[in-house]
Amino acid sequence: MTAVPLALGLGVVVLAVALGLRTVTANRFVKRRLRLTIALSAIAVVLTGVLAAAVLPAELADRTRSLANLVLALAVVNLVVVAGVNPWRADRVPTGSRQSSRTRRSWGSSWSWRPS
Repeated sequence: MTAVPLALGLGVVVLAVALGLRTVTANRFVKRRLRLTIALSAIAVVLTGVLAAAVLPAELADRTRSLANLVLALAVVNLVVVAGVNPWRADRVPTGSRQSSRTRRSWGSSWSWRPS
């Protein structure tokens, strides 16, 4: 029975951190991704609260617990990725490695591959 308060506490912490980060950042992309984290952690908190408060049949309780754990894991992973990869102060999307001249496209021109 100690797993329910632990999962509930973790869900509340993830929800609070995501809400806090959403208010701090100026990046619209990060805010949209944090909205997913907030929704997932809120769902996990509600499901865990239902497990703690209601008496459910064993099979339904097991499925609800599995779903709550899965949603909470997805929220944690999403929060870690959003917090670790994206720029916070600038309102831009992170760029990967530089594109090669073969993969660049410009609007209005047809794409053709030219050997170097």
